[in-house]
Amino acid sequence: MQLVSHLTLDLADDSAMGHLTDGVARCPVPGRSLEAQWQRTDGTVLVVTGEDRPYEETLHWLWVDLGSSTVLDRIDFGPPYQSMMVTQATVVDEQTVAVQVTDQDRLQVSLTDAAASTVRKWSAMASKKQFGINGHLMLTVLSQSKP
Repeated sequence: MQLVSHLTLDLADDSAMGHLTDGVARCPVPGRSLEAQWQRTDGTVLVVTGEDRPYEETLHWLWVDLGSSTVLDRIDFGPPYQSMMVTQATVVDEQTVAVQVTDQDRLQVSLTDAAASTVRKWSAMASKKQFGINGHLMLTVLSQSKP
């Protein structure tokens, strides 16, 4: 996985949705700002979009296949009353990125081609992990500020 910058987010007027585009293909995605983007060797992309609402920010982690205009998996992450933005992005390997989202909060997001089982999702809940709606993305809180 490598950090890229060729994608843009085209916004609808007052909608909370935008269209992720590479200039040719488009895919509807949630969010009003494009925070970060990585591309895998298979051509799919991992993108982070935000709501652009200070102190009510939600980051949307999206695994997208632009060729088929499909969001393959999604995780929404946003602690209450906190502003977040993606900084200090590090590619760990072909499946994993680590990012700073606040001064003290660091996250790691991993992508797997095989969806996680229900048992794996339940066991991960106790260890600061969150799975995407289709079980392919896994967000892990590496460090977190005290509430």
